[in-house]
Amino acid sequence: MDSYRYWEHQLKRSDFTFGQFGENFTVEGLADSEVCIGDRYRIGEALFEVTQPRVTCYRVGIRMDKPRMAALRGISDWFHRSRWSRQHWDSDR
Repeated sequence: MDSYRYWEHQLKRSDFTFGQFGENFTVEGLADSEVCIGDRYRIGEALFEVTQPRVTCYRVGIRMDKPRMAALRGISDWFHRSRWSRQHWDSDR
């Protein structure tokens, strides 16, 4: 959610919807500056691991009618990979 607030302020907009940046998850209370590669987070019944930062893509800027958006800021969120499914957890108990 911090990224949403940042971009709303930068672009002077308040009409963002979840998934606006192409993300699959939107969380509150976890700032980009607090996330490190290798960190693991449980979301529902899945465990995700941070694999690399994601920078704002030029396509997002085009979609928002701000083609220079990608040049305005560095990291906008993170790529994750699924580490465990419920099936793995059940067999580990």
